Amino acid sequence: MSDQAELLRKLAKQKQAPVAVAEGTSPCEIVAVTSGKGGVGKSNITLNVSIVLARKGAKVLILDADIGTANIDILVGMGQRMHLGDVFDGKASLFEIIEKIDENLYLVPGASGIAGLNEMPYDKREALRRDLLRIDEAFDYLIIDTSAGINTDILHLMAGSDRVLLICNNEPTAVVDAYALCKTYYQSGAEGVIELIANNVADEAEADEVFEKISSAMGHFLKKELKYLGHVVHDEDVALGVINQKPVMMTSSDGPAVRNFQELADLLYHQGRWEQGKGIQQLFNHLVSE
Repeated sequence: MSDQAELLRKLAKQKQAPVAVAEGTSPCEIVAVTSGKGGVGKSNITLNVSIVLARKGAKVLILDADIGTANIDILVGMGQRMHLGDVFDGKASLFEIIEKIDENLYLVPGASGIAGLNEMPYDKREALRRDLLRIDEAFDYLIIDTSAGINTDILHLMAGSDRVLLICNNEPTAVVDAYALCKTYYQSGAEGVIELIANNVADEAEADEVFEKISSAMGHFLKKELKYLGHVVHDEDVALGVINQKPVMMTSSDGPAVRNFQELADLLYHQGRWEQGKGIQQLFNHLVSE
C-alpha cells in the first residue's frame, strides 16, 4: 500500500459528501499537455515540469490519459500497478490507484485512457466523480498527459482544462498535425487559448521558427492567436533519463534542458492559494458529454 493511497483514503473518509466547486473558483489548476503527433516529447515535458512544480512546494497530480500508450509510469521506473482501466472496470477507486512519484508529486497511471468513462455504470461513475471532486482540495495542479493526435476524448480534456499546452518539434509532420489539432479544437466551439512549447530544438531561434509556422497558419485560416510559452532544447541527458527510467530533473541540477524545464515551471507556478480554475466538476462534465 502506498503512503499516498493511505493519505487519500483518509481524505475520502473525512469528506464523504464533497460540494462541487463553482466554475472559476477552483484551487486546483487543470493543465492539459497535448500534441498533434506522437513522439514529440509530450510525456517527458509533462513529467519534468511537474517535478519542478512539486519541488517548489505545489501538490501535483499527473493524470496519464495517453490512451493505449500510457507511459509516465515507465518513465519513472514503476513496476506493474493498478491503473485507470481498473477504475473503469469497477475493480478499484481512484484513490486506490494513485501512486507517489516524488515529494508532492503523484500519478494516476493510465491504461485504456478515458474511453470507458461513458460506459461505466451510473453508481460507479458517480463514485469516480466524487473522488475527482476531492482532488480540487487535495492538489494545486492536475496535469493531464493526453494522447497524441485528434479524437473526441482529447478535445474534451482540452476544453475542460484551465490551460492547454501544445508540444511540437520542427518536423514538418509534427507542425502539420499540431495545426490540425488546433483547427479541430476551435471548430468544436472551444474558446481557450493554446500555448506552444517547442521541444527538442537547437535553440530559441528554431523554437521561434516552430511557433511562426503554426501561429501564421492559425492567424490566417482560423483567425485565432497562438501563445508562445517556451521551449526545450535538444539535450542528451533527457534521452539518457528515458533509457535509465530516471527523469532528468531527478538526476541533474544543471544543463540546457534542465534550465528550460525550470523556466517553464516558473511560468506555470502560482504562489499562495489560487482560486481561478474551472474545477474538476466542469472537466468531468466535458468527459461524460455526448
